[in-house]
Amino acid sequence: MDDNQKMQIAYKQVSQFLKLYNQDLLKLIIPEDILDFINKNAANDYEYNITPKTFDPNTLTEEALAILLLLFRDYGADERQKDIINIFEKKSVNNNVYNYNNLLKKRNNLSSTIDESNMSAENNALVVYEKKGLIYNILQKIKRIFKRER
Repeated sequence: MDDNQKMQIAYKQVSQFLKLYNQDLLKLIIPEDILDFINKNAANDYEYNITPKTFDPNTLTEEALAILLLLFRDYGADERQKDIINIFEKKSVNNNVYNYNNLLKKRNNLSSTIDESNMSAENNALVVYEKKGLIYNILQKIKRIFKRER
C-alpha cells in the first residue's frame, strides 16, 4: 500500500470520527475548508463505520491518529497542551525516540523485566504503574466529550 492510499484511508477514518461530533460545534472549532479537504481526500472504496459505543482507538491507523492530534493541537488544545504536543513532536523528529517499533521493543523488554522481578520473593511488595501515553489521553478525552453529548 503506497503513502497516498494510506493517507486516503486515514482521511476516511478521521472523517467518520468527526461525524460522531456535533456538526454545528465542529464547524465553529475547525475551519470549513479543513473539513472539506478531509472529506474530499477520504478514500471512497474504504468502509469505516463507527459509533460512540463501538469506537476503539486501536482501529485507527497511525496516520489518522496523527491527523487527529494535529487537529486537536491547532483547534482544541489550550496553551499547556500545545506545549506538550510540540515537545512530543520535537523529540520524535529529532531523536526518533517515539518510533512505534522502538516503543514496542522497550515495552516488551520492560514487561519481561517486570515478570522476572515479580517472581522473586524479595520484590513481591513492589507495584508497577505504567503511565498512559499522550495520544491515549487525548482519545479518552474525546470519548468523554461524546458520552456527555448523549
